[in-house]
Parts: sequence; C-alpha cells; structure tokens
Amino acid sequence: MVQLLWKQQQWRAAVPALVVLLVRHRYMDESAPWAARQGDLERAAQILRNSFSVDAVVAPDADTTPASVRPKASVRDYARLFSPQYRRRTTLAGIVGACQSVQYYAIGFALPVIIVTFLELGTLSSIVGPLIFNFAFGVTGGFLGAYLTGRLGSWKLSTTGFSVTLTALIVLGIVGQPQGTWKLGAVGLLLGLFVFFHAGGPGAQGMTMATLSYPTSLRGTGSGFGQAVLRIGSTISLLVFPVLSDAFGTGVYFFVALAPGLLT
Repeated sequence: MVQLLWKQQQWRAAVPALVVLLVRHRYMDESAPWAARQGDLERAAQILRNSFSVDAVVAPDADTTPASVRPKASVRDYARLFSPQYRRRTTLAGIVGACQSVQYYAIGFALPVIIVTFLELGTLSSIVGPLIFNFAFGVTGGFLGAYLTGRLGSWKLSTTGFSVTLTALIVLGIVGQPQGTWKLGAVGLLLGLFVFFHAGGPGAQGMTMATLSYPTSLRGTGSGFGQAVLRIGSTISLLVFPVLSDAFGTGVYFFVALAPGLLT
C-alpha cells in the first residue's frame, strides 16, 4: 500500500510539471535587462515588444557589440543577499518559502496518506480525492492568487493565506479522527480550504518572492537561495511528518500549524 501511494504521488507531480515546462518554453522569455547586460540589445528590444507590447527599437548609433567581459556569479553574491540593503528581503523571502514548503509537503503532498489513514477511506479515494482537491481548490486558488497579486501584493496574500491555513490546521487538530458523515464533510472542507488558500497565498508567493526581491544582477543568486530554502523545508517536512503522524495521529496538525504560525 505504501509503495502504491508513493508511486501515485510521483505521477501526480510529474505530469503537471511536464505541462508547466512546455508552457514556459513556449511563452516565457528572458528578462530584457538581462539580455541588455549581455550586450544583446536587439534581443532585449524584441523581448520588450513581445512580452510587454512596448515599441522598443535599438538606436542606430547604439553599440550592439556583445560584452566581452560578462560578470560571473560567485560566492560573494550570496554575501550580498545578507548585506544591509537586501538583508530584510532575504530574511522575509526565506521564512515565507521555508514555512509554506513545510506545510505543503506535510498536508498537500501527503493527501493520499491522510485520506487512507486519518479519514479511513479506500485506495480509490486516495487517488480520486487528491485530484478533486487540487483541481477544485488548488487550481482555483492559484489562479485567484495570480489575479490578486498585482492588486494586493505578495505580503498581504502570503499573510492572508497563512492565517487561513493556520486556522484550518488548528481546527483539524481539534476535530481529530472524523466520526460520522458531517464530521467527515467538515474535515474535507477544511482540507479544501487549506489547499485553496495555500495555493492562492504562500504557495505561489513563496516561489516568486525571492525572484522579485532583487535586481537583475542578483536575481539568479536570490532565486537559487530561495529554492534552496524551499528544499530544506520540504525535506524536513517529508522526514518529520510521517514520524509525528505515527506518534500523535491527527495531533500532527498542531505541529504543522507551527509553520504558518510563525508568519501570523
């Protein structure tokens, strides 16, 4: 049973990842400032035209010779992330990224296990349930978060999402093992709200906050740091959640609640 659930999780993650990879390859381009720094002004102008509908042209007298010396990333760039100018941004992006990763891999990624163990449903439910949760709550929450990012900003969306997921986790811990139809429905709704507000808030913002926090010259290093923090959070969650769930049962929700609790 455990091997079957593990394989289901891998396929569930691999197929959407392939779709995203193809879409990004088709529609996403490098940033115009990055291309300009490489000395490719024609490409920078083309990116502005294609991505932002800006009627950009390269001046006839512009020096279009590619830069002979291009800055290379080094260990010193990581030190710049913690310089007085960027220290607060780095700290915020790191905490948001790590906490959202911990709560997602504990609950969202482990939905099949939760359905089989805590909700005591069958194998078929462990397959269909995560699909329903992710499409009905995860996809809609993600689209709503993308729509509201420009209006509310990353910090408000992250804080709102963490507040709701914190509340949902505490209530799930109080309810415990659901007995009866109405409790089972209530737990399902709480899990759906968790997935929805995580996807619309800290889930998306934790992946992009590090990228948006730095100028072009430091963005690659900042994004790498953000991804490293995400992986640390996910590794801790994947290692600790099974141990805590075996020891405390549904009381593990209270431990997971510590992650969003740090941000609210």
